Amino acid sequence: MVLGYSRIWEARTLEAEDVRMINVRRQNAPTKQFSLWNKYTFVDGPLKNFYAGFGLRWTGEIRIHGSWSVPLYTNNVWDGNALLGYRFKLRKLECDLSGRVDNIFDKFYYEQTFRPVEPRRAYVTASFKF
Repeated sequence: MVLGYSRIWEARTLEAEDVRMINVRRQNAPTKQFSLWNKYTFVDGPLKNFYAGFGLRWTGEIRIHGSWSVPLYTNNVWDGNALLGYRFKLRKLECDLSGRVDNIFDKFYYEQTFRPVEPRRAYVTASFKF
């Protein structure tokens, strides 16, 4: 399990060609961020070799426009991901099948420089080691 928190009090431009940019909060530096990530693999019992994971992240406001004249910030947002998978051997072949869902809350928000985050999306992955 990984737990993280950060708070950036000051993230300001100290030197710039345009003096109006001095002391402007840096673009893409969240004021605060909290995250919790976990993955558990079952090692015995009926669910042996299955794994499940999840992650949550809360991000405080972020300045998403670099200009001093456009003070544009994002809102605070929660985001999350989920993962389920199964590892097994097929003769000498190591197999891993998994499914992942990103943006489980299906939130619309801007991720840094005016890029809207993708809506909820799911992935199915199969990997093999020969």
